Amino acid sequence: MDTDLFWAVRGGGGGVFGVLTSITFKVYKPPSTFVQYTCVYPWKYAKIGFVGDNVLKNYFSNIKKLPREWGGYLLFNGLNFKALHIIDLDLIGDFTFALLYAGHSYQHAMETIQPFLSFHREWTSPTSCKVNNYTSFWDYEQYVNDTVYTNSYITNFLLSNQSLASSDKLTEAFSKHMMPGGSQTLGSYLGCTATLIGGRADDYPDNSASVSPDLRHGQISMSCGTSWDSKQPQTVKDMLMGQVDRLQTEIRNTFDKGVYYNEPPYHLDDWKTAYWKNNYNRLLQVKIKYDPDLMYRCYHCVGYDLT
Repeated sequence: MDTDLFWAVRGGGGGVFGVLTSITFKVYKPPSTFVQYTCVYPWKYAKIGFVGDNVLKNYFSNIKKLPREWGGYLLFNGLNFKALHIIDLDLIGDFTFALLYAGHSYQHAMETIQPFLSFHREWTSPTSCKVNNYTSFWDYEQYVNDTVYTNSYITNFLLSNQSLASSDKLTEAFSKHMMPGGSQTLGSYLGCTATLIGGRADDYPDNSASVSPDLRHGQISMSCGTSWDSKQPQTVKDMLMGQVDRLQTEIRNTFDKGVYYNEPPYHLDDWKTAYWKNNYNRLLQVKIKYDPDLMYRCYHCVGYDLT
């Protein structure tokens, strides 16, 4: 096999270099213990005040300390639930933790998740936080439902440990856009999903595959966006997309510029380095060698600007 081609297809984008006719996977024995931690916090709630910045700061400060056995998500938004007639509560914005441990010991899971388990439980409802101990990954996965897809506009940031170390500054940046106006906010229409990358990706050298070093060494893949129904006028769509664009500009100008290739923003002038950093030129050489007629094309794929 051509080592350059094998290198390129592992991170260079699906279907860009040709058609895969077969794939062989190496399988591993699954971990013996699966533990899920879930919890919901408000950003601003009339009964307890404006606490969301503290929740987000605690997340940024402690998520990087979790061992590699932990993965999962933090979902948060700036929605004004009462004004949008979602629920009849004076609640603006919330955080949903959904972290999953795949490892060797329930005790290890519980010891390492303590910075989250013990964080201001008085800010949550008695039933909103729980720990589930599963016997297999399927026991967890069978209850997970994908969200309904709508018209949406997104962006993504690959956040490094260096950025997470500036938890105050990072929290301030997200809060400014998610909750404009601070404690007096009316909310926003933005929502984010922070995916803990975890695992063993960081164990391998940067040149072992074409995946971006920013993803390999990143701690969080943060996808943020907004959505609307088809009846909304263009002025509303432009307003919503503007919220995403302003968040994207601030985070990428202040922190990290890496972007996860599978959940990218539409407007990205530096897409070559954002997706692949220094790997792009080698990827382009493979593209030209195996697809000289540029048959396999897509927006911001390898060779996109040659079409």
